[in-house]
Amino acid sequence: MYKSIILILTFISINFFAQQKNNVSFLLENESKLSFTQTIDSLKNCGNRNGWKVLTIHDLQQSLKKNGKEVLPANVFELCNPKYS
Repeated sequence: MYKSIILILTFISINFFAQQKNNVSFLLENESKLSFTQTIDSLKNCGNRNGWKVLTIHDLQQSLKKNGKEVLPANVFELCNPKYS
């Protein structure tokens, strides 16, 4: 019984540290020198120039405001490129 617990804890620890080592972040964050609106327009234009179609832009600030939560401006882009579909 004691050996089983040690083996399980060892396995969990190894698995945890292996996942941390290979942790890839899907969030890319850069501060824009442009205003919020100019940044949105710039991102749309950049996407279009590079073959990406902007399907929709979700206004998170407005969505959360409807539910009583105040947040800073935030938009989420839905992009599509047939090459990667």
